[in-house]
Amino acid sequence: MAAVIRIRSAAMRDLKGYHACFDAVARERKHLGSVAAPSLKGSRGWLRAVLDAKCPFLVVTEGRRIVGWCDVAPREMEGFRHTGGLGMGL
Repeated sequence: MAAVIRIRSAAMRDLKGYHACFDAVARERKHLGSVAAPSLKGSRGWLRAVLDAKCPFLVVTEGRRIVGWCDVAPREMEGFRHTGGLGMGL
């Protein structure tokens, strides 16, 4: 029997699973501008800021494991603050 795939809003409790998933996709060196995940502490601060700002952030789960994500985070650079960056991985 195949595991159930679900898409839901992210929460702080997803930090470690999201971090591991991001790291796995980054280490493929194909689809992200990063080649490894930032530190867990850095990811915690970023995730907290995105969730506190109520930005769209979804995680994909297979059973209890996070296997993907999609987020839209505001850009910080002057002149681009009215836009958001789309981030995703599977």
